[in-house]
Amino acid sequence: MGVRGWKAELCRELGIHRDTLNNDLREIAKAANEARQAKVDARQALASEYARKLESSINPDPLYQAMRRRGTPPTQHFVL
Repeated sequence: MGVRGWKAELCRELGIHRDTLNNDLREIAKAANEARQAKVDARQALASEYARKLESSINPDPLYQAMRRRGTPPTQHFVL
């Protein structure tokens, strides 16, 4: 049975129009994609947090850490 075949059979069994089924399947796919993206975003946030903590433990210099938080890591440290 092809794609059309199972959809037509399901529509007959449920007593719904094929557009209703297609809309529902589209919504299910959209929700699954959003859930997948949320999982990827959470993993990326966790990886960034681990990287930040690792960097803090490697270079605990407060000036360096302050500049990193602002997004401008210092290239050199000058001591006067």
